[in-house]
Parts: sequence; structure tokens; C-alpha cells
Amino acid sequence: MPSRMPTRSRSILLLICAAVPALGASAGRSAVPSCAAREGGSRWEPSPARQYRAKEAFGRGTNGPFAGIQSVVVAKDAVYANDSKSSVVTVLSPDLKLVRRIELRVPTQGMGIMMGTMGNRRLLDVTDSAVYVYDGKGVTAFSHAGASLGETRLIPAGLAPFSVIGIQAVGPNLLFGVDSISREERHLQLWSAPLKGGAATRVPFDVALRGPKGGVMVLSRNNPRPLWVASGRCVIASDGENEWILRHALDSRMADTIRLPRLEVQAQADGDDDNEKARELLGALQARRGVKSNPLGAPGVGGTGVLRWTDMIVDPDGYLWIELRRPPNDAKAAVHVYRVNLATGAVEKDVLPAFPAAFGPPGSYYARATDASGTPYVARYELTPSR
Repeated sequence: MPSRMPTRSRSILLLICAAVPALGASAGRSAVPSCAAREGGSRWEPSPARQYRAKEAFGRGTNGPFAGIQSVVVAKDAVYANDSKSSVVTVLSPDLKLVRRIELRVPTQGMGIMMGTMGNRRLLDVTDSAVYVYDGKGVTAFSHAGASLGETRLIPAGLAPFSVIGIQAVGPNLLFGVDSISREERHLQLWSAPLKGGAATRVPFDVALRGPKGGVMVLSRNNPRPLWVASGRCVIASDGENEWILRHALDSRMADTIRLPRLEVQAQADGDDDNEKARELLGALQARRGVKSNPLGAPGVGGTGVLRWTDMIVDPDGYLWIELRRPPNDAKAAVHVYRVNLATGAVEKDVLPAFPAAFGPPGSYYARATDASGTPYVARYELTPSR
């Protein structure tokens, strides 16, 4: 049975919104009109009488078609999944039958490896007119039939490669989150660019994060990383560690916060081998792109602190689902989530068989999964009567 966890009022700690007129800690209903939710609850919420069970799957088997699934998007009566390592977008029917594959340009070896390390970031989005994919350097557009529409100049050339940690189309613009790192500071920035072309501009939105330890940022499975997602004109962000999430309105520039229940986790040590491989990989990539070597590692990975929240997504009813960190080295562990009403800030806790990567019709969602052979695949889950 979901447990209700009311929010409490408190001043902001590490989450900071710059140049925003209204800012405060949530004590109930949102001060951000754009952050709304369906009254009566989410139509995707499980209950003791109805639980999620796997229905269909695509890609299972030792020689499955996916090398690594990075993003899953539902749009235009189809399911889109981009492969982070083989430069392919797979288009599926709602019941996960193959419709077509969109071949992207083949990245350099360094880019392909780096894209694989970027985990579950949403680097794919689909609008009524096009499919957009970020490849670590730029955004390429395709028709729904798979024809290339060319590279769009949406990402400012001055941004570091792989600093973009997610893209999402909102109305006529493409939003992209940027993990901005210097020797002393680290911030999650939000940029907006017209989909039809035009200069990208900074959104007056900024989330301060723990800076690099000793001025050095390295790849790590265990350290916090920023998260963000947009639901219409409402943007939600987290530093991956703090119990605060930020609600921000793109239209009114208002913002406030929601407090999450504290999640106690133990810090896990990263192996020296992992860090050394990350440094070597980054150095090779920088050399390939003609960038001088520097002590900063790949954007989007933590320097200090403890990772608590690993992913988040908003369902069509306006409820934010947050994935709580699983026990280390236990991919089969049940997925614990917080489900947050974006209008009231109320939080519920649930257990799911897999974390949603995209939502289908009410009572169904799609997720990334891995079979016993280690092959990644896409699965569809549906609410069914409990037995």
C-alpha cells in the first residue's frame, strides 16, 4: 500500500535558481502554476489490486539487436529507442514489433564509447514533424520514416563535448540540460533553442552542485549526477543527492522546491581501475578532437557526495517518478520509486519491476531491461489484477 509522505518547509540548501523572482520551499501546493497534476491521482499508479507485469519485449536473446539502450520515447503511435553504441534508432509498434530502423551517422570510436558510458540520459526526442538525436557533439534530425533532415545548429559550439545531459522538445523549442564544470564549480544549466533554427539562449535557471573534488572530475558509478526533466512548461531538477527537487516555470520564471523523504544509503568505493580507465578514455577523446588535456573528467558525473536518485520521469498526468538508488551490483533488485504530485508536492513510495523510461496509454509503460545473457532489450509493462 503506498505510503503518504507530506512535504515540509525549509530553506534551500544546494539547489539554487538564479534570476528567478519567486523562490521558496514547498509547504504544499506549488507556487509554480505550470507545475500541475491530475486530481485524483496518476492513472499509472499501481495498487494492491493491480500491479505491473511484463507483457511484451523486443531485443531479448544472446544476439539481440541492441548494444546499449539509452533513451526510449513514445510518440506518433510508436516507440523509439536509440542505441547508445551502434548509432541506430529502432522504431517499434506499441506492442513492440519492429517497424523500422533509422541509421545515424557512425561516430568515432571514442564518441561511441563515451555515449555508452552516459547511461540512461534522454538524448532522443520525437515531435510531430521529426526525430532529434544528440550524438555527443550536435543534434541530428530525421523524418519519422528515417530520412535524414541534416544536422541542426541547436547546440552552441562553445559547449564541451558530452556536456549535454539530456534533450527534450517543449513547444517550438528544444531544451537541453548542460552539466557545466570548472575547477571550482559545477552547475546544471538549461538552454533553449528554436527547433526551426536560431540562437540558443540560457534559461534563467541554475542548480548548484558539489564541485569537483580537488578540481578533478572522474567517471564514477557511485557519485551524484544531475537530473532534469520537463513536463510542458514545468522543469524539475535534482542534484542526485539532496532531498530537495526544484520546480521551475519556463513561462513565468517562478520556482520553488519539494522536499523528498531522506534516503539512507552507504557510500560505495569506486575502484582505482575504473577511474584510470575513465581518465584514459577522456584523454583519448580530447586528443581526437584536438582539445588540450585538462584535469576535468567527463561531464555529468559526481565529484563528492552520495548518489541517492538515479533517474526521473514525469507521466502524462503530471506525476514525477524518481528512481531510488538500487543496492550496488544488484541489477535484479526491485525498483523503489518516489511518485511526486507536481501540483501539491505530496510524495508516495512504490515498488516496480522496472523503472519507466516512457509511458504508454494509462496503466502501461516501457522500460529498459537486461536478460540473463546480459543483452539489453525494451519491455512493456501493464497493470494487471493481482493474484
